[in-house]
Amino acid sequence: NKVLKVTLKSLKDSFIQGLKQNYSSSEAEQLFYMAIDHLWTLSRTDYLRDSGKEWEKDTSGLHRIVLRLLQHEPIQYIIGETLFYGLRIKLNRHTLIPRPETEELMERIKNSDLQPETILDAGSGSGCIALALKRIFPAAHCTGVDISEGALQLAHQNAVLNGLEVSFRQMDILKSENLQQSFDLIVSNPPYVAEAEKENMSAGVTDHEPYTALFVPDADPLVFYRMIEKIADKKLNPGGRIFLEINQRFGPETAALFSSGPWQQVILHQDLSGNDRFLEVWK
Repeated sequence: NKVLKVTLKSLKDSFIQGLKQNYSSSEAEQLFYMAIDHLWTLSRTDYLRDSGKEWEKDTSGLHRIVLRLLQHEPIQYIIGETLFYGLRIKLNRHTLIPRPETEELMERIKNSDLQPETILDAGSGSGCIALALKRIFPAAHCTGVDISEGALQLAHQNAVLNGLEVSFRQMDILKSENLQQSFDLIVSNPPYVAEAEKENMSAGVTDHEPYTALFVPDADPLVFYRMIEKIADKKLNPGGRIFLEINQRFGPETAALFSSGPWQQVILHQDLSGNDRFLEVWK
């Protein structure tokens, strides 16, 4: 262990220098703040106040983080957590890292006129969506389902960590016969990346994030959305709503799945980058 007399500023400078072949200095700076929060519970404000002060610090943990970042490993997996919609969410290899677009989806739901009593999060992963929805609608009964046992264990931990009560259950949403209750709101961010898109993605995503939570077959990229439409046809209460995060390449095609049946209104929303990203469906 290397216990050294160092200033935080010198640590930041060497951290950024160590990452310069793979990261811009502004990216590396953000990573540094996440690393010192994880290692020493030091916030960015602490850094700004004390950057020139000498500390005795064991710097070996910081060194290990740099080495793993150079292997394109996402910082969220290295430190084992991330922030999502104001919640601290633990992550592991069974779960995707939540994206900013998914926070946009939560904001869109929060700003709607909804007051659901029962909510389903289909394909829960780390539980971040179900927990954010429970925070937005504290009186609602929230259920999160996922096929992965490893993801569900983590979702339970995240519920405890954030002091929120959500029922998490193991279920394959492609075989959803065992959903007994009905819901006022169904939300899902299912796997939607076509395998053909893989070659344009960063190694950080393709080498480290769980394959089955990301990719769908090229021959059937809307497989999960078709199933969610079937589930909602039976299990969404009249007057209820569906909110989905979707693949920007298939906006109109995803919306078309809801063109017949009990659907009153289908709205395609764009994300902050102007891409077709969310589908809102009224029953």
